Amino acid sequence: MVPMAIENILMVDERPDREFAAYILQKEGYSVDVVGGLEQARARLAQGRPDVLIVDCQPACAESVQLVENLKSDPLTAEIPIVAFTACPHLADPCPTCQSGFDRAIPAQMVDQLPATLDELLRGPVA
Repeated sequence: MVPMAIENILMVDERPDREFAAYILQKEGYSVDVVGGLEQARARLAQGRPDVLIVDCQPACAESVQLVENLKSDPLTAEIPIVAFTACPHLADPCPTCQSGFDRAIPAQMVDQLPATLDELLRGPVA
């Protein structure tokens, strides 16, 4: 799945393996900006609106959820699709914290599903 236009993805992830996820998305044609924490994410969001935000909600779960809630309540950012991409063990059994306000949640070990998930969020389900 190659994006029709280059979509800008902001990935917020403190884990060292985040570069692999970014590589997979770049290989599919996405432009990916990776930041290592929520403060850096807030700074990047102040500079411009990404097409999709990917957040690892595990290291600072409550802060991540607060960021998502703030973005969803702001008319300027409410429409940004937000994906929880996390190693959180609770995703198999829906975790209200990790899914609160997120448009999708993907376990980190399923990194290969990121491009299809982003494609669906940006263009809708394939018929």
